[in-house]
Amino acid sequence: MREYPTEELRQKLFESTDRFFLIDALPRASYQHRHLPGALSLPLEEISQRAPDVLPDPEAEVIAYCSGPR
Repeated sequence: MREYPTEELRQKLFESTDRFFLIDALPRASYQHRHLPGALSLPLEEISQRAPDVLPDPEAEVIAYCSGPR
């Protein structure tokens, strides 16, 4: 697991052609209020149960976030 600095993540989101899944691990209400473009809602307590269905490509990189920039 690695941590992406904010600017590197921004570049990956808007400039990269790499295949990856962006996961918002916050509670669903937070996702409905605001989330990063392209993010999938997968609250932390649901990851182990729902990940196989929501993330069908086991080879793709998964980037998860649970808070905004600090």
